[in-house]
Order: sequence, then C-alpha cells, then structure tokens
Amino acid sequence: MKINLNYFVVNKRFDNLRYFFRRGHFLLLLWDRIKWHWFPRLNIVPDFPQTVDIETSLSCQLQCPMCTRSQMDDGTMRGLMDFDLFTKIIDECAEHNVFSVKLSWRGEPTMNPRLVEMVRYAKEKGIRDVAFLTNGGLLNEESLKAFMDAGLDWISFSIDGLNEEYERIRKPITFEYITNIVRTLYRLKKSRNTAKPLVRVQTISGVIANTPEYFDYWEPYVDRIAVIAEQHRENPELIKHDPEYVCQSPFQRVFITWDGVVIPCHGDYHLHHAMGNVQKTSLKAIWTSTKFQVFRKDMREKRRLDHLGCTLCPDGGQYTGDTLNVDGREIPIIKYLENEQPNSEGEKK
Repeated sequence: MKINLNYFVVNKRFDNLRYFFRRGHFLLLLWDRIKWHWFPRLNIVPDFPQTVDIETSLSCQLQCPMCTRSQMDDGTMRGLMDFDLFTKIIDECAEHNVFSVKLSWRGEPTMNPRLVEMVRYAKEKGIRDVAFLTNGGLLNEESLKAFMDAGLDWISFSIDGLNEEYERIRKPITFEYITNIVRTLYRLKKSRNTAKPLVRVQTISGVIANTPEYFDYWEPYVDRIAVIAEQHRENPELIKHDPEYVCQSPFQRVFITWDGVVIPCHGDYHLHHAMGNVQKTSLKAIWTSTKFQVFRKDMREKRRLDHLGCTLCPDGGQYTGDTLNVDGREIPIIKYLENEQPNSEGEKK
C-alpha cells in the first residue's frame, strides 16, 4: 500500500517523541497508532471507526483563496450541528471506545456557539483525544480558558505564511492578532503548568516554500508544526493521479457533516460518497454496511479512480519531487504534478 504524503510534520525527532508522550494514555495511544498504520495494510477493518471527525460547523467567516470550501461556496455552505445530534454521535463513539474525535471538517468550528459544551461533553463521556482545527479568528483569552477548562486535548491553527503574506490569505485576521492568540495560549498553559491543549500550527506547502523562517518563528510557542499540500479538489483533470495508490481513510475513520451525512474521506467536499446518515441509523450500521464494504473493496483492488469523488481528490496525486532545506534537513514541497492541458487549438501546452 502506497502512503500519501500530502501531510507531514516538521519537528526535531525529540520534539516528536515528546509530543507523543504529552498526548497521554500512552498504551491506548500506541495501540491506536498501530491499528491506524497497519490495519489498512493488513486488510483489517476495525469493528468501528478509530477516529470520528464531526463537522460542528459548515459555516466559516473567511474566504481563503486556496480553500476548496470557499471556491465552491454558492451561498449554501452554511450550517451548525445541533447539540442533540452531536450528543447522539458522541454517545455511540463512547460506547465503542473511540480514542479520537475531531470537531471540525469543512467549516470553522468556533462559529458553533456550543463548541465548548461539545468539548466538555465528549470528555465527560470518556473520549480520550478531543481536538479541532481552527483559523483562530474568533478566539480570545476568555474562550481559550473555557476550552482548557472543558478538557480540550489539542488544537490546530491554520496559519499560512508570516506577516503580509498571512494577511493576504487569511484576511481580515491580522498577523498580530493570530500571533497574540497562539502566544496567549502558550502563556496560559505555562501559568497552569499543563501541557494541554497541545498546539499545532499548519501551513500550505506552496506558502512555506517562500518563507522557511516560518519554523523558527513558531517553534518556541507550539508543540508541532505541520505542512499540508494545496489540495485542489473538484478538478479531475488537474492532478496526475497514481493508479497504484490505495486510500487508507475508509479503513480508519469517517467524517460526519453538520446534518449527519457520513463520508469516508476528508477530500470529498461535495459528498459524492455519502454512506448514510446518523440521524436515520447508527454509525455502526453505516460503517459495516454493504455499501461501505464495496467501497473498501474497490480501494484494495485499486479501482478508486472508478469513483467520481476519488478522481476529484488530491490524495494519491503524484508530486514534483521539489524539496526545501530546513535545519539541514531536506523536506518535500508537496506540489502536485499536473496533467498537460490542451490550449485553445486543442494542442498540449
């Protein structure tokens, strides 16, 4: 099974080890990671998804130029998950001992006014790893304290570039504002003598290639720095796909939209592969359904490109091979190879 490299961390080896231990629940985490990496390779499907990503908000206050969500927003990309639906999902996750729940997907989770309650409920139900991704633009010191009190395990800030470059992409958030948010959380953790929530910042590959100083800027204040690919979605002719790639996601996790639709992959923004709805049936029934099993079978047999949603997903795309030197290490710049496009005369460019 080929592994997709459209996401990786850029930390020193000791920092990665420290991050692992700071997550807590060492033996359970170790077993969770073994299953995560090896079950798909061994063609083992767990009885229930290991990780459940819950879209607490489809809405977002930004229109970032590289975000597929904003590119496809026709005014209908709005919605907040109802708290009763959220508790239904969490109760089932707790019943099946799910280790990790992430409270974000296509939108900005902090737009949901009950997000703190959602974190607290998940922790009280015994979910050991509760987290979300955010642009940070709606956070302040008061809300950061509330998330800490609720038991949030980790938080990931999407921070693309530094200074003017960041503000061009993430407007109207200023770079001074987001820097203050991250440093405030660092200060609060120090004052409480706690490692939680662990803090990650992540940026897109195309931006980091121009600002390698990004790593030195954030390293003193965060636990992990991540780089992700610019994920062109919904353009099947843009990316050159690797036909040998086998997607691991359907063997590991599910994504649940704000209104309950279950999706097997983070890249399926238009919900081409809807497996069911947890408002109508249990997540367990959806995970073990014939429809889901057939989908996994197609993955194993390398027929993913027979599915429209997979042709529109960047995972499994081929890379240029470009690299960047960071602290003496060569790291990949995750830039996809593009198919040659015909010009107006029908000739290849």
